[in-house]
Amino acid sequence: MAYFRKSTEKPAHKSYLKYTYDDPLFGISFHPSANYFVSGLSTGQVLAHQYGDDILDKDDKPSVSTVWQTKRHKGSCRAVVFDRSGDTLYSIGSDLVVKKADSLTGKVTAKHTLTSTKATPTLLYATENYLLAGCEDSTLTVFDPRTMSSTHSYSKIHEDSMTSIVALETNKYNFVTTGSTTVAEVDIRKGVIRVSDDQEDEVLCGCLANKKLAAFGMSEGVVTVWNTNGFVDQQSRVRLSDESVDCVIQAPDDDEEPIIYAGAADGIIRKVDIKKGKVLDKWIHTKVDEVTWLDFDYQYRLVSANMETVKLWEPQLKLEDSEEEEERTDSGSDNSEWEDFSDAVAKSTPAPVLKEDKIESEDEHEQPSRKKLRKLKKQNQKQPKKAIKGIAAFKDL
Repeated sequence: MAYFRKSTEKPAHKSYLKYTYDDPLFGISFHPSANYFVSGLSTGQVLAHQYGDDILDKDDKPSVSTVWQTKRHKGSCRAVVFDRSGDTLYSIGSDLVVKKADSLTGKVTAKHTLTSTKATPTLLYATENYLLAGCEDSTLTVFDPRTMSSTHSYSKIHEDSMTSIVALETNKYNFVTTGSTTVAEVDIRKGVIRVSDDQEDEVLCGCLANKKLAAFGMSEGVVTVWNTNGFVDQQSRVRLSDESVDCVIQAPDDDEEPIIYAGAADGIIRKVDIKKGKVLDKWIHTKVDEVTWLDFDYQYRLVSANMETVKLWEPQLKLEDSEEEEERTDSGSDNSEWEDFSDAVAKSTPAPVLKEDKIESEDEHEQPSRKKLRKLKKQNQKQPKKAIKGIAAFKDL
């Protein structure tokens, strides 16, 4: 088994903009075609934001403004995600309710209460055809996004909390989930196809690197490399940090090369060639807290976040020629949809505070302070082999 050493090069990147939250961030999703993102907080609130060069702070630097906000869930909002078009937003809370809303206005159009489990949700994953929810007891629930009805449910896929859901490219039904010390391949029509060997280390996150390879972040600071034609056991591993690797995402640069971005508990984001076992670049999100979430915005700019701060970095992918750029910005309906959405967002300011969703007994779930959250997190981390970071560390929220 190959085992690679980490790079010692110093990062030189600076963030394009930074946004800090008053309450702990538990979920975040960036719009696929506009300068717009949504945040889910520990208070149960969901907020929509616009950002960019047209929105400036007092020093005339790019900033973030709030488009709308609402109390969406009883307890905490555990995850938020846009559909592929960006027109629809899904959220799920510790109240076990999944809600579908118009992403521009925040108005709820449908909802569903989980009945397959009483465990706290940890994940939402949206495809063109399905919406998937993962929970702390490792139950996977599948929804039809048109009706928000539950179509399938599979319980206890792993021994502990589900930490990631990854769509495979073989067909629209096959996914990989992670949790505890295993990786599982699931056909959402039939159930679990296979569960990997025990990795003897907590599997915290996962992503495809290309069509042939997948990468999974581990609690001991390595990324394990797997073949996508059978998730039985890791093929190699890349050492990145002395602390856990909490989030990974496929690079947009090249679909063929097995390049990923990995965020770790040491606050550093690393661009990694998992085939060569080489760290190609680094970004420092923070020197204090972990990086728990990574994505790319609609302009292929790297986005990183933890429970306190989200940062947008300078573009990592530049189009090779003007024709390709014209195709993205000037052709067909995609651009008109983007313009319509952006214009609508601009017209919606100042930010409305939406009428709160009908939530019963809100006072029964007093929201903990940030200090209490950190204390709960440290208590959970004292348990052996339970290095799950971010919101998954909070069992009671």
